[in-house]
Amino acid sequence: MKKILNALMGVCVVASFAYAMGAQPSFSDVDANKDGKVSQEEFSMFQASQMEKNANAGKALRNAGNAPQFEEIDTNKDGSLSADEMTQSYEKRQKAMQGSRGPANGYKN
Repeated sequence: MKKILNALMGVCVVASFAYAMGAQPSFSDVDANKDGKVSQEEFSMFQASQMEKNANAGKALRNAGNAPQFEEIDTNKDGSLSADEMTQSYEKRQKAMQGSRGPANGYKN
């Protein structure tokens, strides 16, 4: 049951990981053991803690299913995330979000 709950937390974290709100967590916030890389465990623990924090603050977890997954961010597939990989993922998501605000959504390009 605990594994299922942890998996659900990992999926429901756009708000917690702050991408949907446009704020990028600092690399050092996610790199819990300060070894210069983020493991999948550190990534999941950070997401879960942020989700809990936001839930306790009464924030809605809209678009949680769109949260970035560890495997998507780990572009070199070495099993850990670098600061560059996290920054590139953030920038990619920001561009995608800006692109979705085109004229059809009431925004001018």
